[in-house]
Amino acid sequence: NARGASSNQTEEGLSERDSKGNSAGGGTSRGKPVLQLRTLSAGALNDWQNRWIDFPVAYWVEQNAVLDNPIKTNLQLWLKGENYSDGNWLDNSGFARNATQSTSANKPTIRTHGINGQTAAYFNGSNSFLEIPFDSALNSNEFTMFVVARATATGDKPIIDSVTNGYGLSLDTQFIASNSDFTARWVDAGGADSKDSSSFNIGLARYEGAILGYTMEDTDSNNTSDKVNIFFNGAGVGTETSGVDYTGASSGNLRIGYDGSNYFRGDIYEILIYNSVLSDSDREDVEGYLARKYNINLITGKYRG
Repeated sequence: NARGASSNQTEEGLSERDSKGNSAGGGTSRGKPVLQLRTLSAGALNDWQNRWIDFPVAYWVEQNAVLDNPIKTNLQLWLKGENYSDGNWLDNSGFARNATQSTSANKPTIRTHGINGQTAAYFNGSNSFLEIPFDSALNSNEFTMFVVARATATGDKPIIDSVTNGYGLSLDTQFIASNSDFTARWVDAGGADSKDSSSFNIGLARYEGAILGYTMEDTDSNNTSDKVNIFFNGAGVGTETSGVDYTGASSGNLRIGYDGSNYFRGDIYEILIYNSVLSDSDREDVEGYLARKYNINLITGKYRG
């Protein structure tokens, strides 16, 4: 079993290490003839029986791993681009909180062969959007949100927006990439508030995909959240504690691609919402899953394309 074997416990045959432990295919292994890797050819493949290549266990684990989100505890919404079709975005969380659009003219279309060959819902920037009916699980006092998106137009445009006193996330791409940023929004006791990434140069250009993260945290356990963190491709790019006094909305749909005034133009590939604040390690695991799926280099973390 290749996944469970160590480098010295594979089947008999070819080793890419010699008797002194050097690589490049020299020497012998268990008395069997050695095949030089650089001379591997169709003829050699015909004589493959009883030969073996000594790859590290990590190689086999990586090659056989199923690409899947590793953190599902408290996951309340999971929209994946491959599950979108004709105004219906199926929720993969298991709770059937589908995002829909019944008006034909307002339906996003399907973007095939997007970033890293993946599928997305494409929003035209004029009138296309989706909605999810109000659900308290999507309006908790604490939450963690991830979005994978790319904008195809400039300007600050909404990706997610709660209709009534909730939260939102918008992306602002500019012709000069160093001027681009994104913004987390919320409404609390003091009114509408926001935190953007302008203190960090995200350097995001149009048509470039990104992983955006947003957490709302109740640090003193008083049922009112008081800390906002935002993340760009795995890096923390903004924190706000001053004046944050957030409780989840008690009504209102969740809109995707529209905030009541503006429409998003571009692709939305994946959305995950948890009704808790993930630990740093769990957050990095989700970011790693998304980075690998969409071939996005993380600024910090476990995966770099």
